[in-house]
Amino acid sequence: MSSEIPTTQRAAIVQPDKTVAVQTVPVTPPGPGEVLIKVAVAAQNPSDWKTIHWGMVKPGQGVGSDFAGRVVALGDGVHDVKLGERVAGWQVPAEGDLNASTAYREYTTITSAPLIHIPNNVSDEEIFVSPGGQRVLTCYSNKYNPNARLRENQAASLSC
Repeated sequence: MSSEIPTTQRAAIVQPDKTVAVQTVPVTPPGPGEVLIKVAVAAQNPSDWKTIHWGMVKPGQGVGSDFAGRVVALGDGVHDVKLGERVAGWQVPAEGDLNASTAYREYTTITSAPLIHIPNNVSDEEIFVSPGGQRVLTCYSNKYNPNARLRENQAASLSC
């Protein structure tokens, strides 16, 4: 990892009483086929609290699914995204894996596909809150097309 990337970060971690607290955790470097994202925006999703309430996410694990940010490190074999590129994606907290990356943290590690390449005319926030952004996320995740790239002005007009 670059010397600019810290070795630790702040993350929202589930507590034994099913609350969430900000704790310091390691930054996980990307492995083969993975990228490290500096999270700019993490969307709040009903599944985030439900997975805690239903016991699917255990104490000591991170939480948060949807994120947008910039690629800051590439694992071996990654050719579909570039350093500095703005992307959005979603994480699924891994049951039992206390070191799994999630969205409610400063940096998240994820496979490079499928990541959504955010067009320049769409802000990190808009990819989650605008009707066009939600449609893009839904269509993209349903089609699971790791090679798709959105073009300028396409976010609001993409159809499934």
